[in-house]
Amino acid sequence: MGPTNGSSEGQLHGNNEEQPDIFMPYQKLYIYHTKFCFLIVGYCRVRKRYALLEIVRQDGQDLQARERVCSCNLGEINTILRQAHVDTQDVGGLQFVTKAYGIIGCIRFTSGFYLLIVTRKAHMGSIRGHKVYRVDGVALLPLGAAAGVSQQQDTPEERRYRKLLMGVDLTKGFYFSFTYHLAATLQYNYQAGLAGAYAAAAASTSSQKQGQFSSSGPGPGFASSAFSSADFDSMFVWNSFLTRALRGALNSNLWVVALVHGFWDQRQLSVFGRPMTLTVLARRSRHFAGTRFKKRGISDQGKVANEVETEQILDAGIDYRTGLPLISSLVQLRGSVPLYWSQQTSALSPKPEIILQNF
Repeated sequence: MGPTNGSSEGQLHGNNEEQPDIFMPYQKLYIYHTKFCFLIVGYCRVRKRYALLEIVRQDGQDLQARERVCSCNLGEINTILRQAHVDTQDVGGLQFVTKAYGIIGCIRFTSGFYLLIVTRKAHMGSIRGHKVYRVDGVALLPLGAAAGVSQQQDTPEERRYRKLLMGVDLTKGFYFSFTYHLAATLQYNYQAGLAGAYAAAAASTSSQKQGQFSSSGPGPGFASSAFSSADFDSMFVWNSFLTRALRGALNSNLWVVALVHGFWDQRQLSVFGRPMTLTVLARRSRHFAGTRFKKRGISDQGKVANEVETEQILDAGIDYRTGLPLISSLVQLRGSVPLYWSQQTSALSPKPEIILQNF
């Protein structure tokens, strides 16, 4: 199984069983590299299918990435990997790099591109059966040409930008889900899932009554689906810009995960013997964000500083009479006062004076 390079940790194991087509980001990634390219194997555990992404190792401003295989079984993917190892054996062969749980972004500073990946995740809870994870570990992989081929030097500017990016602690307050759009409210997700469920019911058989849902899965109105480009442009998707180059090259969102920066907590309650789940989710806008006192008021683009959307979700299970979920959501939005104003911090002034800018 896997390339015959003597390394067992890069070998793939899984189930070859066929599953119906369900589109969502790949939950497991196996990353390999040769002297000329990176090969990333994506695995969807729902469909039990694999895909293969190829990224050319090169310096420059253009990202060359393509999906070599979009759907295949375990045997087919291992055949491709073994052949890649044979074809490049004289220059080092195919080598296993790491296992990942998602791509956060693909970004370039002054020379080649970098791949930012999730290497560890922690299960934090779920919303109507959709699991939510916290980022617990990340890694930055250079995608530039291999040593001896690259004409680029690691300049002080490149090292500085790289340090600034990795200075952001992505293990504190960053969350994602493979099947639920965390950057959107419960109402948005329910309506989107409801529309998809009605379309699937109508297409499956003409004799089936439209609106009838299967009892399996997360429940009516919460169908799993891939995120659209519009979803990634949301103000609450923190890595929207980081994923733009890769999404544009592939014309697909299946290889990246949408991160939300904010807060998550979930508690189990009992009200008169009825079990309930209370979830608090806060989403921080990626626009005009910053630390206290340094980001105030409104930007020239009309974005207020430190805008946060807080959602409280109360889930009481399923109504046994209708079969519909008993769930409610309260959404609150806060942000800085939408005026041009600022505050100058000083150790001698615990309450800095508000400076209102008039134009």
